[in-house]
Amino acid sequence: SKYATIVEPREHSKRISNDIADNRIFEAAEAGGASHIVTGDKKHILPLKKYKTAKIFLPAGFLKALQNKKFVV
Repeated sequence: SKYATIVEPREHSKRISNDIADNRIFEAAEAGGASHIVTGDKKHILPLKKYKTAKIFLPAGFLKALQNKKFVV
């Protein structure tokens, strides 16, 4: 797909978050070469603001950035 890719990470990342499920998000983002991570997780993921080269957004913030053409997808 032009906007999404299904990936199966081959490696586990170093512990980024205290929540193991959150680490799977980062592994998938890395495996897929994600430029953006969209999440509602305000406790563990959102405070990081960025993971490697992927910017982290709340869904509303991502939609707003799309509408304002702040980035290209």
